[in-house]
This record gives sequence, structure tokens and C-alpha cells, in this order.
Amino acid sequence: MLFIHNETTTQWGIQELNNPVIRFSKTKTIKTEEKERVVGMSIIALNRLFPNMEELKKAVAEAVQTEQPVRISDENTSVIFNRKAYQPFVTSRPKNYKDILLATLDIKGKRIIEVYGEKAFLLEYLLGQGEFSFIIALNSLESKYVVKLLDAKKQKVTVYTFGRTEEGVVLEKTVVDAEETDKDKELRLKKFRPARPTHFVLVHRNDKQSLLEKIDQEQYTVVEFEKKTFEDVIKSLKDQNVRAVTYYADAPFGKVEPDVFRKYKSITDKLRKQFQTVFKLHNDGKVAKMQF
Repeated sequence: MLFIHNETTTQWGIQELNNPVIRFSKTKTIKTEEKERVVGMSIIALNRLFPNMEELKKAVAEAVQTEQPVRISDENTSVIFNRKAYQPFVTSRPKNYKDILLATLDIKGKRIIEVYGEKAFLLEYLLGQGEFSFIIALNSLESKYVVKLLDAKKQKVTVYTFGRTEEGVVLEKTVVDAEETDKDKELRLKKFRPARPTHFVLVHRNDKQSLLEKIDQEQYTVVEFEKKTFEDVIKSLKDQNVRAVTYYADAPFGKVEPDVFRKYKSITDKLRKQFQTVFKLHNDGKVAKMQF
């Protein structure tokens, strides 16, 4: 099932893309002396999760200053990650594997001091201008996702606990006294991405045979390169709007000789400048998350 919770008066965006998908989004406009730019986050969902589009748009528009999460789809849902960008995609399943929550918290005058999940994963987030927006997947009835906000003036901490029940996603909100250590806490947010190769796997010509022995070629697109073709290969992928790649290193994880390490690091450094998500696959099957 899919839910939305929005404490603010700023609506979530909803856009019908090419059949059969819908995009939910949150954006912010950042203005500077030189220019203004729009930053945001989004998630794509199959439109068959929403039998009535007009009712969906009405529900999203009315989901402002909510006290509890509002259900916007009764369908069974799960999350996969798309091929080109490795971004979350809400799809349907015979059973309800995950509940998905789109949330925006009003944090004006407060500071986020802690965020953590138990059997719950942060898929996307946007922080700024007095709002904290995020998308999470709650995997079981034991799942919970906790956000703590410190009001330094009042020396109070507001604790949001999102949980999953048989009826759906619910919020428990409490206010407790701040502790002395709260003021020193630093926020760390990390989006979840599965530790497995992305669809596009780059490999140097000399390492290709080793890679082909490790992966199912029907599941992945192997992209071969060598030194003189590297830039052209990268350009071709970017022209296809590919934003997530995996680089195969024919060496075991954590046991790379210094000269070999420098060779692989040179490649991954270049890839990290060109793509949003970069993983490294080693010949022992381990995947290192370089950037996402």
C-alpha cells in the first residue's frame, strides 16, 4: 500500500508520465544572486496501483497539514530499482511486501538530530527551507522509522515514529525533554540501494572474460572499453540517459595490490564524476558502493 503524510501546506507534485507510470515529487527553488535553480526528489509508480486518477489527484492535493498518514493506494506494493538510474520504482505484487510512505515534516525552528530505521529503508530525501521530505519503505509489521527534531530554544525533542500495522502506516508523535548531548549530534542520511550490480556493467577488455564467468548475461548489459575508447563509451551511456553503472574489477575485495588499486581507482574516480550512482564489482562477487 502507498501512503502520504504532509505536515506542511506545500503539496506533493504528481505527474502522469508515459503510460504506465506516475511520478510523485517534491521540489524546492534555491535562489542566489547569480541564478535560481530547482532541486528535488521523486519516485515513479505504476499507474495501475491507482484505479481512479482523479481521486488520486484530489487525495494528494488534500494531503496537507495531515495528522496521520493518508492511504492513496490499497494495492499490494513492492520496490524495484530501474535499469538506467537505479532509482526506486513502486510496482505491484501478488502480496503486500512493502508499504511505501511519502512524507514531509515541518522543521522550521528545529534541527534534525537523529534519523534511523528498523526494517525500514530511506529511498529518497530532500532537506531545506524548513521542510524535511523523504520516501521510505516499511518491510514488515515490526518496521519503524524514527525522526527526532530538536527545538533548542524550548529544549524539547519531537520524536516521530512511523510504523506499519495490518491497517497500514501510522504515526506516533511524542515530545520529550532534550538531553545535554542532543545539541552535539550530527545528522547522517544515507539512501538505501541494494548491494548488487546495476544493469550496466563496465569492464576493461582485458577483464571481460573473467566478468562473463561471474554474471548472467541475460540480466546485465556488459559494456566493454579500453583506454582509447573510454571517453566514447561514457558519452554513449550518457546519451542514453544512463545514470547508474557498475565497474568490474578483476581482483578480490580488499586485497588489491597497490599498483592494481591505482589502476582501478583511476577508472572509478572518472566514473564518479560522470554518473550519479557508481558501484564496483569484484571477482569474488562482493559489491562496493562507491557513490549513490
